[in-house]
Amino acid sequence: MNKRFLSKVTRAFTLIELVASVAIISTFAALVGPALATLSGTAGTSKAAIEVSAALEHARQSAMRLNTWVWVGVADTTQLNEGQAQLSIVELASRDGTDDTSKDNLMALANNRRINNVKFVTGTSDTDAVTLGTQASPVSLSWPVAAQDVNFTGQVIGFSPKGEAVLQKAAIPNWIRLPISDRNNAKDTVSILVSGLSGQVIVSR
Repeated sequence: MNKRFLSKVTRAFTLIELVASVAIISTFAALVGPALATLSGTAGTSKAAIEVSAALEHARQSAMRLNTWVWVGVADTTQLNEGQAQLSIVELASRDGTDDTSKDNLMALANNRRINNVKFVTGTSDTDAVTLGTQASPVSLSWPVAAQDVNFTGQVIGFSPKGEAVLQKAAIPNWIRLPISDRNNAKDTVSILVSGLSGQVIVSR
């Protein structure tokens, strides 16, 4: 068998492999495509849960590392967004280490963020957790987000230098709950739970 024939056979075999690979990938894409389309419906709440829980965890770690109080505001700013569902998030640290939330004593720890197409679930109750926004005597806090002043009063979680999570400066609840839902699908709801004693953040559907 001469070398010219062998080289032709080798090239033909490589071409067959390529065609087979393309066929396998096409089949896989056809099977996986519908599944990805189904998952896309929960992308909004999943993204919101990731961003909010990451901000909370970053705040907890920063409070312990910097030995100061850190406050996370998570406000529903739908009204500031021409009626389109939206959440705004800020992370603010105390300059003097105390739980003073006056504006002059606070500094931003991270870029302010806005998450579109999700909203807080209102009117929810939980016997084991305090839902954000329902606690009496809430921490008063306002902060600019994208050049707009946002009132976070009643929607603020504080982390002490020990990493504890609070809604009021003097009270540590067992759990704090942040329920978030898709703007068009109330059944697509994610709850972010924060332990008062440890500040641990858990995402639950």
